[in-house]
Amino acid sequence: IGSLATPEKVRASALLQSCESAHACESPAMAGEIDGETTLVLVSAIFVLFMTIPGLALFYGSLVSRKNLFDTMLQSVILTGTIPILWWMVGYSLCFDTSQHPLVHYVGGFGKALLEWGEDSTAAGITESAFCVFQLTFGIITAAIATGAVAERALLWPTMLIANLWFLLVYCPVCHMVWGENGLLLRWGVLDTAGGLVVETCSGVTALVLCYFVGPRSHPSDDPDTHRGVLHIMGAAFLWVGWLAFNGGSAYTSGARASTTVLNTLLAGSAGGLGWLACAAMSSCHRHGMLHLTATFHLMGGAVGGLCAATPSSGYVTPSGSLLVGMGAGVLCYYADHKFMSRCLVPRGIDDVVSVFPVHGVGGLWGTLATGLLAVERVGGVKGAIQGNWKQVGIQAASMLVVCLWTTVGTTLITFFVSRITKLRASHQEELTGLDTRPHGQQGLKKLSKRMLNQGGCVDEASSEDENDTSMVDDESVEEDSTNAMT
Repeated sequence: IGSLATPEKVRASALLQSCESAHACESPAMAGEIDGETTLVLVSAIFVLFMTIPGLALFYGSLVSRKNLFDTMLQSVILTGTIPILWWMVGYSLCFDTSQHPLVHYVGGFGKALLEWGEDSTAAGITESAFCVFQLTFGIITAAIATGAVAERALLWPTMLIANLWFLLVYCPVCHMVWGENGLLLRWGVLDTAGGLVVETCSGVTALVLCYFVGPRSHPSDDPDTHRGVLHIMGAAFLWVGWLAFNGGSAYTSGARASTTVLNTLLAGSAGGLGWLACAAMSSCHRHGMLHLTATFHLMGGAVGGLCAATPSSGYVTPSGSLLVGMGAGVLCYYADHKFMSRCLVPRGIDDVVSVFPVHGVGGLWGTLATGLLAVERVGGVKGAIQGNWKQVGIQAASMLVVCLWTTVGTTLITFFVSRITKLRASHQEELTGLDTRPHGQQGLKKLSKRMLNQGGCVDEASSEDENDTSMVDDESVEEDSTNAMT
């Protein structure tokens, strides 16, 4: 008996008994197939957060001047810190609480404030905590997308105040109307896989309102260079990969629906990039050659437009339909950016620095409408116009109108209120020298790269040309010159 009762066997027996006890006490929400779905959503949440930091931060940083790089990237970082606190306080409850109240079809109640729910609570067939963190990452990136439109001239902290108020008063009600159990648009039957209305349309319309209040830039961004091209490719790559989880995780299942959604998302992004690049080649890009640096920006811009269009449609259309959605998005977003914005809105003071409306807004609107046109029953369980259900097109169009109106009115009121209590725009001198130098005391990318080259004992021809460039005031203020001279 002594030889049988070895310490190893005793520990093994105790471990087996603890595992059996844990399995016997396991709640239904934590057992069976739900583990696979919960794991998928949690991993997807990590990728979606990765889309914001560093993905969106790098992507937006590549679209602004070097003198505003740090200020622009900091927007994404700050919102990643503030939005989760608002989500914990009341944000999640306003989006997904099901308690009854007079405005139950427009916004949730306070039943889930402070994230109070039972241990066995589920949502969308997974544990509610996993659903909560996944939806939280959507709120973070939506606010970060919208605020990028006023980069290079809007002050950071007033913009962050607007973004946080906007999250509670605009984003949460729209999210509830589209995805909430008692939401108005959900009751209508709107189709939105991962946020064509909630994320893309909402952020795109918000960008227009913010640009109207802040006004255009006094000094447009510099032409793209190699440094910004590298940042652009890196940021777009993070977004492209993360978008597969953004849409795929919204299926809330690890079966065929999620696989089809991921496939459709990838196809739409590829088609969008090629569509935008083809339009650029037929208009102005051919003057510089297809290998010119701007071709990179055209390809990645079109890919993001295609991914925006796939956001609502990827869970309801076939792969062939997704190619049409992506290609259409690439063409529409290109002309919205290079024709509609430059000829109609920019002369009227609507200066969207990072093309939030022409890419996210137009892409999301087109994808939402295309979902009603191309939805197939065997993919998402709902027929579209392609199968004779034209009513779905009307539902999609009406939902687009509701979201645009709600977002426009809400953003206007919030921005007007903040503009009454604080200054929104940087001074002319701050804008001239860059928002990195004066408010943050940081150095631009050009100056840092030159210093690194000098320390390495080699200065390339481009750096020498930069020294003679008349735009050196963009990187160094008069105060900084005086300080260096004294030193």
